[in-house]
Amino acid sequence: RWGWKQTSGASISSQFRTVEMQTAAAHAAGTMRFFAKELEKPAAEIKKWSAMVELFTHLARTLWNQDNDGWFTDFDTETMARSVYGKWNGQVWGPLFFQDTSLGVDFFASAGAEEGATEPNASALAETIIDPTMFFTD
Repeated sequence: RWGWKQTSGASISSQFRTVEMQTAAAHAAGTMRFFAKELEKPAAEIKKWSAMVELFTHLARTLWNQDNDGWFTDFDTETMARSVYGKWNGQVWGPLFFQDTSLGVDFFASAGAEEGATEPNASALAETIIDPTMFFTD
């Protein structure tokens, strides 16, 4: 996917901001916040998880790329460039799978898109996944 030598499929890297990692982290933080509330943990712990939800939701939204036919794309922090694989990589479906507004995780709300740019649309993304002309599937 990135063309760099990994020691394993789960190598840790601060070089790449990947869509699935940002969305999974936001969802995990939302789940932790939910349980912190349910277990009546201190307000500081709930606040900590809320901040994590906001951070990773924001980071995922920054990966929205209108110039790539409106799709989330990975980002290389060394070259400051987006992944050339873009939507052709199924791993960028994270926003669809980890979206859960009941946990405060909303990748499709106002994403702060630049003026004139469209914002993420979950329905359009889901339709694209099953379109063989867009994703080479049948």
